[in-house]
Amino acid sequence: MRALRAFMLPGLAACLLAGAQGPARADEATASTLPAALPAIPTLPSSPREDVLKLGYNVYVGGLNIFAFTIDVALNGETYAIKGSGESRGMARMFWRWSTHLVAGGNVGAEGVRPQIYNVETQSSRRDRSMQLSFDEGGKYTIRRTPVDTPHRAAKRDLPPVVPAGTVDPLTISLRIARDIVAGKGCKGTHPIFDGNRRYNLVFTDMGPSQVPFTPYSVYSGPAHRCQFDMVRISGFREPRDYIRFWDEDSLDPPVLWIAPIVEGMPPVPVRAHGDLNMGGLRIYLVWAEHRGKPLFPGGTKPDIKFVRNR
Repeated sequence: MRALRAFMLPGLAACLLAGAQGPARADEATASTLPAALPAIPTLPSSPREDVLKLGYNVYVGGLNIFAFTIDVALNGETYAIKGSGESRGMARMFWRWSTHLVAGGNVGAEGVRPQIYNVETQSSRRDRSMQLSFDEGGKYTIRRTPVDTPHRAAKRDLPPVVPAGTVDPLTISLRIARDIVAGKGCKGTHPIFDGNRRYNLVFTDMGPSQVPFTPYSVYSGPAHRCQFDMVRISGFREPRDYIRFWDEDSLDPPVLWIAPIVEGMPPVPVRAHGDLNMGGLRIYLVWAEHRGKPLFPGGTKPDIKFVRNR
């Protein structure tokens, strides 16, 4: 499943890339100068009058539903907040109880999307962890982990001293790609990503307009923008494991993502994704959506994420 966490393609896969963290004692560790107080977690609007788009996805590997997650996107003037929650499902949950809660927030405007925070909480049958990442000026960043790293663990992380200009987190990249598509730029380009553990680049290839065919696994079929992307690993990744390898570790075809507008006035969102692992085909489907408190697809069913604690 670690390979799935590296699949944090635009927004929809964000929950899978959770950079693992969590429990008891709140200690601080820094990769740059620690400010007096880390930024507060952005609060997602709760009123149905606000622009909040809620999405639900199911993830399949080799035909088995192994993961489910939800994404909430809130736009409020020049700020944004994205929240994700997900958990293992089916046979995977029998052997590996894992869930995650993620929040990203920042500013958005004519100059682009600028993240401020990316917070992750993960729970598993082994341990709980949490991480708060703030993006500071000049490519610097601050990280707080719970529990705090041991000196040995901190030395092994291989964190960059600074991140490149334009670096975003695994949730915010979805908003950047969506805005580029709306602006007519397509999805071609290289985007630096940092999640507090791994630095990598997502390299997108624009494949133009497409049609998403009907499938009973998804609530959406129709026109979409098709994007292929590859991942260039830079630092923080573990050595490949024999029992599970991702496409870039096994010379498999890069994943393909379909992005479509599902409600007027909100950014287009991922509606389907296809990829490959050495274990079998990876498929992600949109199964539910809601805007301003109203369901967008009558036949959709919201994934019931129980294992993640309420914040």
